[in-house]
Order: sequence, then C-alpha cells, then structure tokens
Amino acid sequence: SAGPFTLERLTDPPRSGVGSASMGTRTDILMITYRSPDHVRLSLPHLLSTCDEDSAVWLWHNGDDEETLSVVQEHASDPRVARFHHSRENVRLTTPTNWLWTESAADYVSKVDDDCLPEHGWIERIRAAHEPNPGFGAIGSWRFRPED
Repeated sequence: SAGPFTLERLTDPPRSGVGSASMGTRTDILMITYRSPDHVRLSLPHLLSTCDEDSAVWLWHNGDDEETLSVVQEHASDPRVARFHHSRENVRLTTPTNWLWTESAADYVSKVDDDCLPEHGWIERIRAAHEPNPGFGAIGSWRFRPED
C-alpha cells in the first residue's frame, strides 16, 4: 500500500474481527521491538494477556537480532495479533507508529514499549477516559523510576 514507508514483509491483512472497527469500540496496540529478547519474552505475552475481545496487537520488529525476532515470531500467529512487520533496518519509532496510525481502522490506537508490563484493565481505562472526552486526542503515559 502507498504510504510514507516501505513494507518489506507483512502478514496477511488483519484477520476478520481483529484490528478493525467491525466489532465494538476497537483498540489497536503497537509494540516495536529491537535487540531486547529478555524484555520481549516477558512483555509481549503479558501485553497479549491484557487484550480484550475488542483489542489487537500490531508487532513491528526493527533490525536483524535473531533472538528478539525469534521471540516475536513465536507470538506473531496469536489470534490477538492483527499485523506483524519485520524491517531489517532499524527505522526507529516514527515509521512503525505512522504504519499503525495510517493503516489501523480502530477507534483508538496505542503504543506500548517492549519493556513495559501494563496492568490488566489498562485498555478499558484508556477507552473510559476518551469516551466522555473526545477532544483528548492522544493520551500519553509513562512510568517513573524512583531515581526520576
């Protein structure tokens, strides 16, 4: 598809009912990975476990770190994964984020870093914050370490 980036490899279009606005209020969540197999081994299955029936994960792997890529590929066929892309080049954050924002048909989109373990129910809380406040646009969240 046309866009500000080139896709080297992409799975089939989103599975029926996954990653599209065809059901209730949809939320698509992007996780970008790069040289972090230990983080991804924990964070990706955890993120998938937080998905409800109206949310799906889009995966983008930057670079050729085989161990991280292998961990991501273990989960790429999970029914909660709508899309998977592998860029051999580390294109950093903008290109994958634009991919989600351009191609997602979801009502809400989100990005979760590969070193984060969001609480169960976080998706529902984000939706609940947006629904009465449509002017919010984007909501950012982060965690502070004690030293911060």
